[in-house]
Amino acid sequence: MESTTTPDSAAVDRTQVCFGQSPKIEKITPDEAKAGEKVTIIGMDFGTPGCLFSISFGPGNPAKFEYKSESEVVATVPSGKKGLTILTLTTASGEDSKPFFVK
Repeated sequence: MESTTTPDSAAVDRTQVCFGQSPKIEKITPDEAKAGEKVTIIGMDFGTPGCLFSISFGPGNPAKFEYKSESEVVATVPSGKKGLTILTLTTASGEDSKPFFVK
């Protein structure tokens, strides 16, 4: 009986950690990059690693990313569209977007 209670409690705890403030992107460095290059996204309220769902460079252009902290993520610019696009960071609590130029 105890073993079934513990996983359920852990699942509830993880869910509660994920929901909170919507993320806020404050800075993207560099502010333009080519496909395959890495960019650092600085902000706040990115949550814990499991709460950060996705980063995309325009619709249908998901990026691989590495969670560093609640305020820093490193994303690799995906191949595809070039030019001005919208970088969107999505968590369990919401999303934030900023313009980004893909060279």
